[in-house]
Amino acid sequence: MRYLNAIAAHEIFVASGIYRRYIGDSISEYSESWTQHDVGGGAILTRIDQDARFTEGWSRLAEVLQNPEGGIERVKIQTNHSGVNAPFRMMKSDYSFLDGYVQIARTLNGKVSYDEIDLPEGTFVRLLSFLLFWGMALQRAQAGDIEQLPVFVPFHKPNLPPGRVTIGKLPTIENVLPETVMINGRERYTVRYVTLGKRVIWLDNQGVPLKFNHATGQFSDILHDYAHR
Repeated sequence: MRYLNAIAAHEIFVASGIYRRYIGDSISEYSESWTQHDVGGGAILTRIDQDARFTEGWSRLAEVLQNPEGGIERVKIQTNHSGVNAPFRMMKSDYSFLDGYVQIARTLNGKVSYDEIDLPEGTFVRLLSFLLFWGMALQRAQAGDIEQLPVFVPFHKPNLPPGRVTIGKLPTIENVLPETVMINGRERYTVRYVTLGKRVIWLDNQGVPLKFNHATGQFSDILHDYAHR
């Protein structure tokens, strides 16, 4: 697994795993590795390595810092493209969530730009481009009262702003059921969510997604090498 910043000596292990993508019964070369560590006082730093270098010619490294209550305080994302016709070679985005606004620094092919976006009170930070953070979004959507919920969405494309506040844009849950399933040869107690568009996600009792069946039905993501304290 690759990191934006190496794990420091004072960090305490919380959890780790790697999502493997399956197309039918065949495993693809796409993977999404992650680790979580307590960096002090109950704050959790998640590191993510999305590796599509051998499937689509890009990769993305990220760090997400959450406070002890689970709120997102900072997000760092670095995306690299290697293809001949790539839209860019490297883009870095650094989001600092403060009281009432988010500060953003974006570096695109060496050129730096800065933005500030106002955040209404109670804004939820949506990170659905990372499989691990689907659990957080599903649990917030299940809690209800999201029709007027402000949601901040970071963007990863250079022709878009670095992010935007939307209203109520969380997964629409059609069905929730407890289910015991076999995953990687082990029996797991899960909560199964079916969202609008027929995506199916199984969460464990830590809120970690163990398996995704995507809406197209053509591929799935399954968590391997999962460990937690």
